[in-house]
Amino acid sequence: MKLLKIYQISLIASCLLYLGYWFAPWLYGYLDSESQGILSYGGIKASFYLPDWFWDLFLVLNLIAYLGMFLFRKVFRTLYVTLIVLSYPLASLSGMVVMTGVEGVIISIVALLDGVVITLAYLTELRNKFY
Repeated sequence: MKLLKIYQISLIASCLLYLGYWFAPWLYGYLDSESQGILSYGGIKASFYLPDWFWDLFLVLNLIAYLGMFLFRKVFRTLYVTLIVLSYPLASLSGMVVMTGVEGVIISIVALLDGVVITLAYLTELRNKFY
């Protein structure tokens, strides 16, 4: 398979899985509203509290970065990497989060796909397509 196809498939899969992870607590139709509320809550005993609007902005910036990466724009490649790098310290400082095993698997796959995308965007001839 060509590198471009691997890049595009990895990027689209990462984006769709990230959205699935983001909205997962509301996709479990079989759960009662209390369980859905628990799954959508994070930040328990956070050492660094961030308001809900920040995380909504983070989602929007990620979606913009995915689009820019698909269109091969350098500035969005930088944004994409910056958001991924920032997500780790932010997650570690933002307290406990409740999630299902499926959500844990999804976010792990997203992390792997992000690694594939970054590797292809910086370390292969695809880097020359960015402008």
